[in-house]
Amino acid sequence: MTVTKNPDFNLCVYLFHICLIVVPVWLGGHVSLWEESRFGWSWSSIPDKWADWMTLLLLAVAVYFILRRALSPDLRIITTFADYLLIVVTVLPFLTGYFLTHGTLDSIKFLGDNMRLLHVLAAELMLILIPFTRLSHSVLFFFSRAASGIEFGRRGYSI
Repeated sequence: MTVTKNPDFNLCVYLFHICLIVVPVWLGGHVSLWEESRFGWSWSSIPDKWADWMTLLLLAVAVYFILRRALSPDLRIITTFADYLLIVVTVLPFLTGYFLTHGTLDSIKFLGDNMRLLHVLAAELMLILIPFTRLSHSVLFFFSRAASGIEFGRRGYSI
């Protein structure tokens, strides 16, 4: 699939991945947890408003991905339940984090009391599933790009 054939999808993919990386790494609450840890690491964080908008953008793009898979006849043929489940698992830490920071579900006793736990468990579930699912592309991407670069370099191509 090329960028020119489906530019809206490609834009959504890039936005999704940028938000997926930027929000957890540069969110002020997460940075402060690293500062308080035994490592004591610290770096600049993004404003909370940016994190909110990026989270909402990620959630909207995830809905687009689900609808695209459900409504496109070509994609529906090759889509399995696991594909939908992986999108949901990827989105859950962001959804629970948004609810946690805004207190949206605090009126529901169980959720209000346990939202931090649900947020951590959702993130841990996503991290645990990385080596066993298509989420592994988050790690293997760099190796496949390096292998492709080495192979193209061996054949005399330059980028």
